[in-house]
Amino acid sequence: MVPKTTWDFADRKDWPQEWLGSIEMKLDELARPMSSVRAWCPYLLVAASATVGLLGREGATLRRTVWPTLYYVLMTGIIALIAAYLMDFTDPLMAQ
Repeated sequence: MVPKTTWDFADRKDWPQEWLGSIEMKLDELARPMSSVRAWCPYLLVAASATVGLLGREGATLRRTVWPTLYYVLMTGIIALIAAYLMDFTDPLMAQ
């Protein structure tokens, strides 16, 4: 699945002028890796915002979501068991 020919942009000096912007970005500024805290910060903010919006309603939320959750867990398990049966998966420890 590898192409026979590869393609890449021409050198920057050969680009049309309208492709170039006024901001010059230096690659050595990108050498510093992002910390885990900074990478997860947007997700933490969304989770905190969602949690604050649900304060005092945890019980109602759990009651509304318990049946759909159980349904999806059971259906996933049943589908996995059927797939394992149809694909003839066996336990290597039980093989003779």
